[in-house]
Amino acid sequence: MTLPTSEFDNAGKTIEAFTLEDKSNDSYEILFIDKTTQKAMGAYSVRIDRFKEKGVTYDVQAFFDFAIGDFKRIHG
Repeated sequence: MTLPTSEFDNAGKTIEAFTLEDKSNDSYEILFIDKTTQKAMGAYSVRIDRFKEKGVTYDVQAFFDFAIGDFKRIHG
């Protein structure tokens, strides 16, 4: 599975968002980095078991889309 990434402009900054799978914590983490300064702007995390139900693994894309929308709302 390819984990989602994106780059977008927000409040005059170019933001890079990317997803990491943290197997030690059994979670997905979405990180937001200011591309110019390389400073962390925010992070969202969710446990992978929240995406599993009855043996079906859900795509992390919906969580990624939510996190970007929420980041833009807060930092816009």
